Amino acid sequence: MISSKANRSTKDNETIERTSLLNELNKAEFYPMTLVIAPAGYGKTTLVCQWKEKQLTKNQRIGWYSLDESDNKAEQFSAYFTAALSQATDLSFSGIVYQNNLVDYFSQLLVQLSQVRSHFYLVIDDYHHIENSEIHDALRFWLKHQPQTMSLIVLSRLTPPLSITNLRIHEQLLEI
Repeated sequence: MISSKANRSTKDNETIERTSLLNELNKAEFYPMTLVIAPAGYGKTTLVCQWKEKQLTKNQRIGWYSLDESDNKAEQFSAYFTAALSQATDLSFSGIVYQNNLVDYFSQLLVQLSQVRSHFYLVIDDYHHIENSEIHDALRFWLKHQPQTMSLIVLSRLTPPLSITNLRIHEQLLEI
C-alpha cells in the first residue's frame, strides 16, 4: 500500500484559511455524504486537509483515501477503502477478503462497522478518476447502508454518478 494515498496534510504557513468554507464543512457530521466539487486547482484538497487538521485536534476519527487512475480496479479500490476505514475506526478487517464482487465485500465491511459507536469520517479525494461502474454501483450501495455514525466526504472535479439527486431530495447531502 502506498502510504501517501491514505494520508494527506497541508502546511498551515502555505495556505489561506477559508473560514466560511471550513464552517460549512463542520456540518458534515450531520449528513451521510458531503460532496466538495470544484475544477482543478481550486483548493478542494487543501480545504479538506485544513478541516481535517482542526478535527483531529478535537479527537475526531478520520480516514483518508486519495484516488488515482489505478484505483479503477475494484480489488485495489477495496483494499485502500478498507485501509481508510481501519484508519478511521481502529478496526481490523483482516477476516474480510475481496472475492470479485465489491457489493458483497462492502456488505461484509458494513456488518463489522455496526459495532462502531462513535462518529467517524471517511474522505475520498479525487473521485473524478473513477470510471469503473462496479465501483460506482458499490459506493451507491454503501451510501444506502452506511452506518449512522459515519460521514463520507467526497472530493471531485465532476459530479460523481452516486445518486446525488436522490441524496439531495432526501436532504442527505451537504454540497460545497
